[in-house]
Amino acid sequence: FSPSLFAQAPVVANLQCQQQSYPSKTVEIKYDLEAITETVDIRLLISETAGETWAVPFEHFWGDIGERIHLG
Repeated sequence: FSPSLFAQAPVVANLQCQQQSYPSKTVEIKYDLEAITETVDIRLLISETAGETWAVPFEHFWGDIGERIHLG
């Protein structure tokens, strides 16, 4: 057991974001995630003000998002 292992943040790599063809409002987000733990919580925040605020409404998710996502 090493407390420092739990202090290490997960690593996100190969991030890709692509808006689907107009008039769709769908944005596909893909990424690879590496973490020391077996499970992670994945949360999505969207900004249209370069990170000053995070209030863009969004809905309809599929894939691994939410609490206690099992890696592996």
